[in-house]
Amino acid sequence: MSSRTRLVSFVLGLASLTSCARVFDRPVAADELDACAAGGSAGGMHRASACPESCDRCEAGVCRIDCGPGSSCESDAIVCPPGMDCTVACEGDRACTSASIAGPEGYALAVACDGRSACAGTSVAAGLDVELRCEGASACDATNLRCGSGNCDWTCASAGSCDALVVR
Repeated sequence: MSSRTRLVSFVLGLASLTSCARVFDRPVAADELDACAAGGSAGGMHRASACPESCDRCEAGVCRIDCGPGSSCESDAIVCPPGMDCTVACEGDRACTSASIAGPEGYALAVACDGRSACAGTSVAAGLDVELRCEGASACDATNLRCGSGNCDWTCASAGSCDALVVR
């Protein structure tokens, strides 16, 4: 194989490895690239885009935890997995009421509280950036928001939402 062909193969291989995590200290075989890109592991490479079990689903590298009808997360301890941004969707009346939500260290946390008394009495702790959105009567009432080391934003979009909200 010529140097130019190897270079082209290398560049194409790097493009297919955008979802694989590994520091390469040796040449990588094409079958290893294929195995990694297909979601498996080979030669020490592992697909980095696997969705942790604590997430309901992952979208574009963001863990999404859904708390709504059928799974309201009332009084639950919700802990986002490490190593990725996290979104917690508390949708429906009393969703996430009296819950505790912990964001990942060094990553962003977004919490959407949409419904009557959604996230009321809830504790939200961020590791880095946090965005808290409260929509619905009494949403985020008596909620404790502990900002992380980055941006700290909250929106209170309905009458009575965010009453007695404590931000630290």
